[in-house]
Amino acid sequence: MKFAYFLIPLAILISPFFLSAQNNERKLEQDQESRALLELVNKKYHASPSLKLDFSLLVDMPEEESNIKSKGVVYLKNSKYKIDTEEMMIICDNVKRYVYLKESNELQVNYFEPEADEIESPSKLFELYKENYYSRMSGERMDNNIRVTVITLIPADIKQSPYKMIQLFVDKANNRIVKGEIHAKDGVKYTYGIAYSDENLNISDTEFSFDPAKYPGIYIDDMTK
Repeated sequence: MKFAYFLIPLAILISPFFLSAQNNERKLEQDQESRALLELVNKKYHASPSLKLDFSLLVDMPEEESNIKSKGVVYLKNSKYKIDTEEMMIICDNVKRYVYLKESNELQVNYFEPEADEIESPSKLFELYKENYYSRMSGERMDNNIRVTVITLIPADIKQSPYKMIQLFVDKANNRIVKGEIHAKDGVKYTYGIAYSDENLNISDTEFSFDPAKYPGIYIDDMTK
């Protein structure tokens, strides 16, 4: 998965479900109850001009003896995002993506060209279920003292997707996704916890730019030149 460090499991819908040919071939039906809940989450997300989220990430790799843990902050504004963790900072202005490795003081610059069916932007999960995923209700449970509704997303084209399934944990009291689990085909499981720091920020576009002058001695690998 690209940039597994930052994905923020959330969900949003702007337009009706698009059912591809693969959907029809599998002859699965969309679950209207889960779709309706995701639409509410989508509406909640788009009601904010910009958003700040605190997140934690646990990467469980079956073949490794230890798991990978990380945490950080994400700023979202439309398709722009900034992810800041202890290890790295990722900034995307919707044209270019800047990946800065803090320990080595290195910067890589690429054009923002997300591939189909890959989670490139943190806001991508807000859109997943309208892009060739089936959603279904998977019950309710208590998670960190919050009663959540679990929605499971299944790829319509299971052969092409890098994921077996994605589960979103929704706090129905606030129409927010508070946790997400991504199950990859290689057996790796990504678990994200989300805390909503501020939903009414007016974040300046300058927050989504990278100034190398602030990092003396920085090594820059600019793939856009």
